[in-house]
Amino acid sequence: MAKSRNERGAAVTVWAVLIVPLVTLIVGIAIDLSGQVQAKRYAGDVAAQAARVAGQELDTERYVTGRGLDLLGNRARRA
Repeated sequence: MAKSRNERGAAVTVWAVLIVPLVTLIVGIAIDLSGQVQAKRYAGDVAAQAARVAGQELDTERYVTGRGLDLLGNRARRA
């Protein structure tokens, strides 16, 4: 027996009521996760730059002569 027009419309409405919140939830999760990934990447970039700047403040003369490493702490903090 063929469904009437009203029954098909009701079926489409039920699907829409179920699918729209699900799609909204999936899009929201995707946006939130991409924001977290971007924040972690930014934090890693900042840490890498801080390490690079601090590394530039090593006492290179002491390193080259074989007396070990000496970090010029005050200069590194200022940098």
